Amino acid sequence: MLNANYIIEFTELAKRLNYTETARALNMSQPSLSKHISQFEKELKLELFKRDGNTLRLTKSGAELLPLAYRAIEAMEELDSKAHYLRRHPPAHLSISGLTDEGPSTEVLGFLISLLNKFIRRLMDKRKERYEAVADITVATDGKNVTQICEEIISKLIALDNAKEEQEKNK
Repeated sequence: MLNANYIIEFTELAKRLNYTETARALNMSQPSLSKHISQFEKELKLELFKRDGNTLRLTKSGAELLPLAYRAIEAMEELDSKAHYLRRHPPAHLSISGLTDEGPSTEVLGFLISLLNKFIRRLMDKRKERYEAVADITVATDGKNVTQICEEIISKLIALDNAKEEQEKNK
């Protein structure tokens, strides 16, 4: 696996074509940058830069890899952004607890699943986009009849939908 920092350093050096300026921009020493580029070239088994006296230029291989390096950086930034979003808006989780031999039957559970699927499909149609929930749902079935369980699930799903609408308004 390639070192992400080396990719960034490679693109920055390709922009400036000057080790000292690039090291300064990256807040690192010039020898460290030089060592990293050398290690990156060894990992790739390709020469990325060529020195001609005091002039530094990209090799043909370096020029061909540069657009891929930029895409890799963009993908890393997108990954970081998505992770940040998911930390702030965790996906929904539905759990129905308390199911025992005396609890709701298989038919009842089938009915509940069918009901939830219809409700979620309605929400998706309403939004015309993938529905992403913003909270967990937990429903305990202990001592409740099927009507109570369904009412609790529906009320929690409606609350979830309302929270999603409120979140979209606040963007």
